[in-house]
Amino acid sequence: MGRARRTRRRIARIPLYRRVIYAALPLLTLLAGADGYARHKTVDLLSFEGQAGMVMAPHRTRLWWAEPGSYTRFGAPVEIDADGLRVTPQTGAELTGITLGDSSIFGHGLPPEQTLDSSLGAALRDRGVDIDLRCGGVPGYSTEHARVLMAEVGWDLRPDLVVIGALWSDARVEHWVDREWMQARASAGGALLWWLSRS
Repeated sequence: MGRARRTRRRIARIPLYRRVIYAALPLLTLLAGADGYARHKTVDLLSFEGQAGMVMAPHRTRLWWAEPGSYTRFGAPVEIDADGLRVTPQTGAELTGITLGDSSIFGHGLPPEQTLDSSLGAALRDRGVDIDLRCGGVPGYSTEHARVLMAEVGWDLRPDLVVIGALWSDARVEHWVDREWMQARASAGGALLWWLSRS
């Protein structure tokens, strides 16, 4: 019996599932290595400089968010924290609140101390209410976006006051419905597509 035939017989005795695993393992290792190299060496083409002047990036559940970091936009300093919220001055007040909505709430071209949450917090403190408000406004966000943001990070802040003002986003007629897109993204298939889209 020839050597090649003996090798084939030895391979035939190995269970099929093991042969599949042995064949797939080098391929998966190669693909994972190439994906890691590409992530490390390439620019994220999915991030873009939006009309709001912020660096907007895709988000799995909110569709998009303001990417964390420090920027200067429209002549004003802007800092976004790890949760995608704009950082504004806090006094350590006893009560806390959050403002939610679109670019009107976010505060285009305004320094942090002049955004709605800062101005409203100062007005309430002048009237004897010891409160700090956080800025949860993100350009383009609707009431549905605000609901998802609250579920993910807003309620963890234990707010005593919630102000929602998705004025322009809710009033505009769009060709797509954010709620439907968010539901699709939240499904198992949507999670798989999101993972693949980041590869």
